[in-house]
Amino acid sequence: VRGDSMIEAGILENDVVIVSIQKIARNGDIVVAMLDGETTLKRFEKNSAEIRLIPENRNYPVIRVNKSNEFSIIGKVVGLFRNYN
Repeated sequence: VRGDSMIEAGILENDVVIVSIQKIARNGDIVVAMLDGETTLKRFEKNSAEIRLIPENRNYPVIRVNKSNEFSIIGKVVGLFRNYN
């Protein structure tokens, strides 16, 4: 993990997330996704109008995915590894 956008979910910089590879997600899942050629780690939320990728750090904005974005889910986070060295 690079960055601190998910610290309120307990995911810190340099953690290693364990991901179940899957193309779909449920609301509330923490996902690894590709958005316009970049990988991101965010909480997933979808309704009839839009997909939102929600950071777990109030210093970051919610990302609203629209039809002009190139978007796919890589997988769902199912665990993490943290090195305490």
